[in-house]
Amino acid sequence: MDTEIINLSAYKYAESVAPELNKICSPLFKLNVKIFAYFRFFHDGRYLCLCNDLNWVLFCLQNIHNNEGTSLGQEIGHVPEENYHCFLWPTKKTDYLMSALYDFNIWNGLSIFKKNEDSIELWGFAADRQTENMQNFYVENIELLKDFTALFNSNASEFISPINNHLAIYKDFKPQIQFDEYNRSIPAVLKNAIDVGSRPYGQSMWNGKPGAIVSASPGAIGGFGANHHLRQSLVFLNVPCMQQPEAYIGDITKLLDEKGNLTNESTQKFFTQFMEAFSHWVEANKPA
Repeated sequence: MDTEIINLSAYKYAESVAPELNKICSPLFKLNVKIFAYFRFFHDGRYLCLCNDLNWVLFCLQNIHNNEGTSLGQEIGHVPEENYHCFLWPTKKTDYLMSALYDFNIWNGLSIFKKNEDSIELWGFAADRQTENMQNFYVENIELLKDFTALFNSNASEFISPINNHLAIYKDFKPQIQFDEYNRSIPAVLKNAIDVGSRPYGQSMWNGKPGAIVSASPGAIGGFGANHHLRQSLVFLNVPCMQQPEAYIGDITKLLDEKGNLTNESTQKFFTQFMEAFSHWVEANKPA
């Protein structure tokens, strides 16, 4: 199933739960907060998108294909483990996402993030361009708003649970899989994750996405067995996997410094060539 159909299903779900979301958030709307949004970003590129402004939901699903190059996307990378991270929105149109929010008159906002084992949650609060002093309001009531996120999750637990056909997916998401080699094969937990991503039937997140495999090991073989075992699964999942150049990096501990930085010049050159080849491979195998 292609991204547009998946995201249309996600929009219809957001539309169906909007009345209940508005009911839960009604205390916020008495405090000059006009927009509330809940996002949950999963590590496989899927995400839940809910908001009381359905026009904004539709815009996000149709036009935002990844989090790269945005101030909100940068903040996602700073979220600590099992703790809240608060981000006051900039007061200028700093990137395309903030420009779109400005055009939708969703402004003067605050985002609260929290990292979970499988995802990052975002609760968004915003007013409009005409409402002043909202940043002071957020600073003075930050603990109250954190408490609200917990209350929201409790009251909305039935419709924020991660069910595949309620989730959208980034069109330009590029999943990365990292794993250990076990007995010349891949770990069971990785195989399970790949299988979960391929379901429900007809909605595989892997379908048609170009890929490449790099394996490394302290030994001389360079993870050859796991490399080819994973490649076998990707064939069935319709992941066009780059055949050349192959990448089996042996004696990896001799190529890195104490901080894990690659110091071997010939290996650096090889990776540069590998990524150039992969860039061409991606362009040649983009999903229709």
